[in-house]
Amino acid sequence: MKKPLLAALALFILSGCTSMNVTPIPDSEGLTHVDIQENPAVLVADFLPALQEGLARHGISSKTHSGSPPEDCEFVLNYSAWRGWDLGLYLKKAEVRLRRSGKLIGSIDYYQGGMSFLKWRSTRTKMDPLFDELLNEYGQ
Repeated sequence: MKKPLLAALALFILSGCTSMNVTPIPDSEGLTHVDIQENPAVLVADFLPALQEGLARHGISSKTHSGSPPEDCEFVLNYSAWRGWDLGLYLKKAEVRLRRSGKLIGSIDYYQGGMSFLKWRSTRTKMDPLFDELLNEYGQ
């Protein structure tokens, strides 16, 4: 009886209350290009490059805009990312929202609990599987 309890406790500590939720973008949206609205409040320096590489890996081009996106943007992506600190900085939380003509068509919500020993993994290591799930119906 102690072994299953210890195994469950070990799994809980390793996961550290990490939560991930992805709403994939249907292929019926015909996504080929995304306009990314830059978020200057994001201090996770490698988040935007990881996001752009994730899109490109699925054959989707992107362009960044500061301020409001041009009116002719059909697909607009907004993002936020927060750092945590525990003997070093790490990606603690991220949100990605993709809208088509103002309507939400796909999203990512990521939260890294502070108890996880995996929290110091790179931004790409954490986010690439989520970008792949978001875009799983598009080429890779």
